[in-house]
Amino acid sequence: MSGNGDQLERLADLLAERLAPRVAELLRDEMPHDEALVGPDEIARRLARSVEWVRDHAAELGVIRVGDGPRARMWFRPDLVDERLRARATPDKNPDQPQPRPRKRPGRTPPGELLEVKANPPRRIDR
Repeated sequence: MSGNGDQLERLADLLAERLAPRVAELLRDEMPHDEALVGPDEIARRLARSVEWVRDHAAELGVIRVGDGPRARMWFRPDLVDERLRARATPDKNPDQPQPRPRKRPGRTPPGELLEVKANPPRRIDR
């Protein structure tokens, strides 16, 4: 039985040797190309915004917080930030769903238009 065990072990080694490069190639293809995380200052520079703006909109931009509390470090994936901004810039409009009509502000009459005045009916006063 020892002969079979040795053969099996050699076969397993040979398979591992041949499969390892292919597995590494498949894993490399699945990894996003822009893996590096950057801080709010780099995102601000890329977007031509202030660091304060980036911090105020961190959740919308896909922040990754490292640590607990109000002073947790903020990191961003640039590809995710770009994706989030594109999605925000192009809202998904469903043509089958009616679009809301713009609301008129109450109490505003366009210039040159007169308001209609209605007389109130007389009230009956009970004594």
